[in-house]
Amino acid sequence: MRVGFVMTQVQKRDARRGVVGVMVAALLVTHAALLGWSALTQSVTFDEYAHLPAGVSYWRYGRFEVYDLSPPLLRLMGAWPALAAGAKAPTLDVVRSASATSRHWDYADAFLLSNREHYHRLFVLGRLGMIPISCLGAWITFRWAARLHGAQAALLPCALYVFCPNILAHGSIVGTDVGTTVAMLGASFLWWRFCERRDWRSGTLAALAVLTAMLCKFTALVLWPGTILIAVVTAPRNGAMWKKIAMGYLATMGLCLVGINVAYGFEGSGQRLDSFELLSAGAGKVQAALPGGLRVPLPGAMIEGLDVQNHEIEMEGPGMLLDQTYRGSRWYYYPVALVLKLPLSTLLLVGWAVLSMAGIGARRGSRAQEKLPLLLALAFLCTAMFAGRTNLGVRYVLPMFPLLFIATGRLWVAGGRVRVTALALAGLLVVENLLCAPRYLTFFNAGGRSLGGYAALNDSNFDWGQGLVDLRAWMREHQVERVHLAYFGRVEPSVYGIEYVPLNQRSEERYVAVSSYFLVGLSHHLPTRAGPTAFVHIPFFRELREKKPVARCGGTIWVFEKADVDSAYREHVAAGRGE
Repeated sequence: MRVGFVMTQVQKRDARRGVVGVMVAALLVTHAALLGWSALTQSVTFDEYAHLPAGVSYWRYGRFEVYDLSPPLLRLMGAWPALAAGAKAPTLDVVRSASATSRHWDYADAFLLSNREHYHRLFVLGRLGMIPISCLGAWITFRWAARLHGAQAALLPCALYVFCPNILAHGSIVGTDVGTTVAMLGASFLWWRFCERRDWRSGTLAALAVLTAMLCKFTALVLWPGTILIAVVTAPRNGAMWKKIAMGYLATMGLCLVGINVAYGFEGSGQRLDSFELLSAGAGKVQAALPGGLRVPLPGAMIEGLDVQNHEIEMEGPGMLLDQTYRGSRWYYYPVALVLKLPLSTLLLVGWAVLSMAGIGARRGSRAQEKLPLLLALAFLCTAMFAGRTNLGVRYVLPMFPLLFIATGRLWVAGGRVRVTALALAGLLVVENLLCAPRYLTFFNAGGRSLGGYAALNDSNFDWGQGLVDLRAWMREHQVERVHLAYFGRVEPSVYGIEYVPLNQRSEERYVAVSSYFLVGLSHHLPTRAGPTAFVHIPFFRELREKKPVARCGGTIWVFEKADVDSAYREHVAAGRGE
């Protein structure tokens, strides 16, 4: 009887595992399908305009100077499908005399001219090549949550990842944000396992994962204090155990130093510190404080990339929050952005999990291990708020998203009404997702929409140049041959078959198409056949957005009657706001 009971229990456990495995597979397939749908519907976005061409140049020439503002791994991964499909790589002569801040854009312009006929198709192929990376992130989220809360409970965090509009928005383009998120998540998970096991196998896997993250984006530098936090929370208070962890930490640093140099082909490694012509004030101070003859054990392209990126931050570029534009950054930008851009269902689930861990309404206490993902997420958010100094989009805090999702697994374990409510909120997430699919960049929750959506947050939070396909479809459907156009993006619009007159030139076209980026008071160059224009600003943007547009193409490009644009201008002048 006892043997039969045990056999039955084992069979039931195996059956449950089989069901969970099928559900995880279904979630991953769904995630891939949503990413593919999004990838097919968007025109080339602002940053990927340079990412994919740079990746093609890496493969073709084995050099990294075209784009060194971040490490090369993710551009390499996004570019190989395009290269396999016959993408032409312009020669590096295009950027020989260009500055470090502009050469990636110059090379991207040359790439467009060389591949104009199949331009969009090459980017779609590159985007499809990025999809497995985001799917890996969903799987790691499941695995970490399963270790903490059990396999069934881990389905909830996995679903939050799979249907997150922000993950889908940036996982469906050739970029560095989701790839870095996945790499940092994997490195944190494997380092946590190493701190528990403290054996050479888990240590090697953790070190390789940290190296991978280091090759994705400079943001991954926060892993170094992050791994210390993981060790403090996880490791037993035992001197011998801490010695093993310390040795693993030092070995990881050594592996990363060697691995980074190998990845860059030792290009520029070991240069004297005083041989670098640094642009940023911060890097200049470091250079002045250290001996000039010091040999830098990192690739020259990496040092230059760190410097140029810091220089751009010091320039205090434009920021925009809650219909106000400014220069530089504001510490509360990311908390506000998260409240507006995370689905309401996700906010409720994460908030509920946090309260539960704090002992409010909880049926059981929380272990330190359960709190770890939340602690890491909080540490990352604080770093972005007070040290990041960049207010360009919620994508800069994407690495904290899976960590927040993992914390919700404890709600499922509580069972009863808690489980039913959590399941209902997960269903609400699916509804929120489908209501904006496949244009995930434009997603705002109900609270964000009530505050104006695009007028509350813009740039990569909403309008990143992805609307040209939709504008072309509208023009064809309504037999519009030409528009007066203010497009925010890098791609010259005629590549998509759009005939236009740039807004900085006079035109009598019936329709005026304006990217929402310009409707919040921001200014930028317009891409044209003759090259980028000077910065364009619409001074009467507030009056213009009060006019009812004829269409909103892809949610990001407003099409107005010319008479309404002229009326908005007259209202602006009549109000004494300028000419």
